[in-house]
Amino acid sequence: MSGSLRLGFVRGSAPTKWARRWQEAQPESPLELVPLDESPLNSPAGQELLASGGLLLVRGASTEPPRFADPLHAVRLYDEAVALVTTADAELGELPEISDLNLLRGVTLLQHPAHNPLWPKASPWQDPSWEPRTAAELAELVATGEDAALLPLPLARHTAKHKQLRVIPVASELGLAQTAIWAVWLERHNSDELQNLVGVLRGRRAASSRQAAPVGGSAPKARKVTVQRAKSTKKTPPPGSRGEQLLRAAQKNQRRQGGKSATAGKRTRRSRS
Repeated sequence: MSGSLRLGFVRGSAPTKWARRWQEAQPESPLELVPLDESPLNSPAGQELLASGGLLLVRGASTEPPRFADPLHAVRLYDEAVALVTTADAELGELPEISDLNLLRGVTLLQHPAHNPLWPKASPWQDPSWEPRTAAELAELVATGEDAALLPLPLARHTAKHKQLRVIPVASELGLAQTAIWAVWLERHNSDELQNLVGVLRGRRAASSRQAAPVGGSAPKARKVTVQRAKSTKKTPPPGSRGEQLLRAAQKNQRRQGGKSATAGKRTRRSRS
């Protein structure tokens, strides 16, 4: 492959980390980072990058690879948690984590292109032209006090930097559908260099002795990557505040559900005996 290798990326996919690792592994091979919009497979810039032999980092469903008109190789790199974006002075703004789905049902969620249809239902726009087109536009809208929104956690942290906003992770135990970051490239452009880049994206270091898969072979299988959530720096809600009441209600509900499960288990064991 002639010239520098091109890596297109969506917001929140931490491309500089991959570029640094690539430089360690392949110091003689330059890597060009190309920022793209949030739907690169549907954009002219993303399609041109693929057609020229580049690799894309795209966001999609964690359960199936992205689809494209031409045959693709696709490797899932890691899954992304879900987060609620709301204002700092909102009732939920004091919570360190959303641990009860009832808390989400108590707020109006804005409809936007990245809202997963498997998430709690978002409120449709009276005029579809008002719907924000990007996560950045969505964050600006929420900052004005216009309800709240759900986003993939890395994307929310990348875009919701306004001081009026809070990004609150949704507990994975609630089972909301997650998104994933995928590495995709056209099958016809498969090469040793692209395979090496995919190896770096999957965590391979410069000292690794593993070789890239041969050109024309199958794409590497996705390896499970554990993403550690950063420790929250948020304080617990002040005593007597609405935030503390909501948190206590959620904790009480969790204890009640746990008690019911334990009681059901005892009854089952007794009936069997």
